[in-house]
Amino acid sequence: MLFSKDFAHMSNAAPGCFMLIGNGISRANARPLHAIDYDFNNEILVPGASYIATLIKETLAFDHTE
Repeated sequence: MLFSKDFAHMSNAAPGCFMLIGNGISRANARPLHAIDYDFNNEILVPGASYIATLIKETLAFDHTE
C-alpha cells in the first residue's frame, strides 16, 4: 500500500504499528478512500476504537520477560 511507505519511514525513527480497519465490502463503503462516491461507515468507529484499545491494553500488559 503506497500510504504505508510514509509510515515505514517514520517507524525508522520511532517504534510504531500500522493497521487498517475495514470499511465495508459493498456499495459506497467499499470504494477507494478518495473516490467521489466514497462513504465512510460511521458504524465502525466504536468497534474499531474498542478493538485498538483492547489490543494496546493486552500488548502493554504482556510480560515481555518470558
